[in-house]
Order: sequence, then C-alpha cells, then structure tokens
Amino acid sequence: RIDLNRKSEEMMRLFEENLGDFGGYPMRHNTFWVHHWDNNYYRQVYKFLLLVIEDKSKLLAYAFLGQTNYRDGINRLDILECICPPSSTLLRPLIEATIESARQRNLSEVRIQCATNDPMTEQFKALGFTERWMTNILGKPLQPGDFADKLHRDPIPFLDWRHFQLDYI
Repeated sequence: RIDLNRKSEEMMRLFEENLGDFGGYPMRHNTFWVHHWDNNYYRQVYKFLLLVIEDKSKLLAYAFLGQTNYRDGINRLDILECICPPSSTLLRPLIEATIESARQRNLSEVRIQCATNDPMTEQFKALGFTERWMTNILGKPLQPGDFADKLHRDPIPFLDWRHFQLDYI
C-alpha cells in the first residue's frame, strides 16, 4: 500500500497517456488506487498486489493484481488493471512477471477480463491465455443523436456498441 501511494502519480500519468481518452473507466485521480485498495467492494476476498516495470525510476508499465479464490475456489491472480503502451514490447515481460508471481505463490491460474474489441485481447491469447467463458452485455445510447455524431467523427471507440462481450481469459 505504501508503494502504491508512492507510485500513484506516475500510475496516473501512465494511465492517461495510454487510456485516458477511451472512457469506460471510473474517473481517475492520484489517490484512486489507494482508495481502491482500501475500499474495494471485494476487499475481503482479494489480496492486492502491484507489479511495475521501471527504468531509472520512471514507471513504464504496471499491473494491479488481486490474489483470490473467490466464487470458484481456484487459487489465482486476477489482473484487475494492466497498463502498458499498446505498441511497446513491455506487455510480455509484464505478463511473464505476473505469471511468475502466481507460481511463487503456488497459484494455479492468472485471469484477466477483456472486452471483445480490446486490442490487448489478442496479445493475451498470443501469450497463452485461453477463453474461460463469455458474458454478453447489451448497451443502448441514452442520447442517440449525440452518439451518432460522435460515431461519425471517430468510430473506433464505438465498435460493436450494441453488443460486446467481456471475455474471461
């Protein structure tokens, strides 16, 4: 928790550089991760961990992890948040370090939840993750006119907005 507090400002910078404009996340601020650590709804079923990749004290990538066996009795690490520049080569070492951390704790799985069009989904599958199950979620824009205007300006964040899946891999 102390390390998390120390890293929060850099985590915020990294988060904004890589995901800040995409939306779909709770509003972030420098104390977000410590607050999440202290007050998460699942706090009683997770042991939280922070794994970072740094170069000369500059944060390059991080994974916010939760050790649990919640709901299915399988001892595992859940990757709750994984922030890494999309075009970088840092994802592989970050995930390999996560897997090694799970091995050191004698955990049998590492899991992450990914949306259908998340570009990292294919990268995780290339690293050996397999689909466990899919959850279909339906969505409807609250202001269709405004939504259509945004869709025409930048369609990428709105791909498959009516129907997307959260895949547990």
